Amino acid sequence: MKAGLAIFLLMAFFLLFCPIHTLAQRAAAPPSNSGPTTNPFETGIPTFSTPLSSVVVTVADENGNPLGEQALVKLYSDTNNTNTWGTTQKRSEAEFDNVAPGDYEIEASAAGFQSDTQTLTVMSAHQVFTVLVRLKLDAAGSTLVVKPGQLLAPKAQKETEKGLAALKAGNLNDAQKHLENAFRLAPTNADVAFLLGYLYLQKKDKDQAKTYFEKATSFNPQHARALTSLGELYLNDGNYKAATDPLEKAVAADPAHWQAHWMLASAYLHQNELEKSAQQARLAIQSGKGAANNAELVLGDALAGLGKSKEAINAFQTFLEANPKSDVDGTVRDAIAKLQAPPKIEAVSQSTPVAMSAGTVTNLAATTAPDASLSLPTWGPPNVDDEKPVLAIGTKCPADHVIDMTGRRVKELVDNLSNFDATEDVVHENLDVLGKPIDKETRKYDYTATISEPQKDVLIVEESRNGLTDKGGFPAGIATIGLPALAFVFHPERRADFDMVCEGLGQWDGQATWLVHFRQRPDRPSRELSFDFKNGSVAADLKGRAWVSASNYQIVRLEADLVNPLRNIQLLTEHQVVEYKPIQFKKANTVVWLPAEADVYMDFLHQRFHRRHTFSHFMLFSVGTSQKIGQPKVPDTTQEKPE
Repeated sequence: MKAGLAIFLLMAFFLLFCPIHTLAQRAAAPPSNSGPTTNPFETGIPTFSTPLSSVVVTVADENGNPLGEQALVKLYSDTNNTNTWGTTQKRSEAEFDNVAPGDYEIEASAAGFQSDTQTLTVMSAHQVFTVLVRLKLDAAGSTLVVKPGQLLAPKAQKETEKGLAALKAGNLNDAQKHLENAFRLAPTNADVAFLLGYLYLQKKDKDQAKTYFEKATSFNPQHARALTSLGELYLNDGNYKAATDPLEKAVAADPAHWQAHWMLASAYLHQNELEKSAQQARLAIQSGKGAANNAELVLGDALAGLGKSKEAINAFQTFLEANPKSDVDGTVRDAIAKLQAPPKIEAVSQSTPVAMSAGTVTNLAATTAPDASLSLPTWGPPNVDDEKPVLAIGTKCPADHVIDMTGRRVKELVDNLSNFDATEDVVHENLDVLGKPIDKETRKYDYTATISEPQKDVLIVEESRNGLTDKGGFPAGIATIGLPALAFVFHPERRADFDMVCEGLGQWDGQATWLVHFRQRPDRPSRELSFDFKNGSVAADLKGRAWVSASNYQIVRLEADLVNPLRNIQLLTEHQVVEYKPIQFKKANTVVWLPAEADVYMDFLHQRFHRRHTFSHFMLFSVGTSQKIGQPKVPDTTQEKPE
């Protein structure tokens, strides 16, 4: 980094605020007067003058075991205008009190599971009704485990970076020279071996490519890209049985690697393992989003072979809609026509399903198969648009309500919190091209922040670290300041600057969370992120994703990226990750949500770095009140109900 160059990131990752008294309480005491009443702000269970029944819902897996994560439960009835939500607590139970007689639907959802609905008839008062809802695990809900790579010595690291740059530029001879030098210096490094395999694949030398992919998998048996590339080589040679083993290992090492799922689906299909093929094709489609829509061919072929004609037709039609000018258009339409033809009537008065032989379509779809070798390793976390989070299948998000309530929580922060102090620990790492640390610096600061709204639509964050007013105390001469601003994306005065979409119900750290994707609108000002230099300032557009607690609408996690690289200042990447925890502020009877840690990844001036901020020992100051606070406590589980 050039000395004297400062980037002041209004990157924003700090606080959410929640006075306890603003949270709706479950099971309010019934009024003394007759007739049902409802909170005008909520749509929930009416309360009556006489004690009513309770409903206790236990959410379990398909074997009857309580879930290891929080689930969301909806209690719904048309007959008495009930529509309320709750989250499971201890023993994986959600309890609803003051439930009037009537017919109810109970829907349970959890990230990584298929939602399910049970019916219940409450016929009288003064009873406790228990309901068990079993959720079937969705195959796409596996947890991604990322294994750390191997560190490289400086000379090998330099050669690897040069080789990877040459590969991306298509200079294969230069890439070969640098990567072979790196491999001589680090002869057991799986990443370098994989890059050499990729190089030889580009040079059409499949034997050498296979040799290096096999070396990579021997050095690191969970190297998903090398395993997938090895499976691809066998698949292209028609050796489907040999392809199966490395591809099975690849999806186990990286369940989000959609190319590996796709190839494994094809390998299973050609071995007539149709159920497995259909399962892997669905996983490829789910984890690959639009990039994997051609996997519908494999899915349709497997379903047709299983005699599931209607589902197969749907898969083929989905492929045609996504690929209106496909080279296999005619073959796919012929397959659909065959599946739609009336079944032949046999001697017995029964019809049999139309079953097609495996490979009817996918042999012609080989040209649309994924290229695993194009998945070169990256140095940082995936962009929010490149990552598909695990969601509850079949659960609709009450988007307007979730976004509105999240905005209320952020506004409470600005309205009620004056300033706070904290101890801040910073670890700054310079990274190599594969994302491994080259060197590390640490800092500790006394941090102070003040948040205010002096007038409508003007939100101000003022802060200091050890009284510093310049970049002198920051690693690499780069200051990250303006920490509370990212949460302002949801503030009612700023929300119109962004397009927001509630993607569905997910989970974070065992909590059920609504996932909200946001993106800067092109017709609105960019006010949340800027990069300030001595001679000027550059505003940037943000996009990101928030994990919002389904229990209390607090943000528990935020990720954000640049909408577009800022090439005029040579800033290619700026990725933020923030996690929040609740702190009890006893004297003011207030829960304040503060960051436990925040990570920033940047690719700036051809250098990459990762910076982690960790906060502790808070001192909060509200209007006329100050008090030290202790360690985070369990979040309040009461919640307000969707409208």
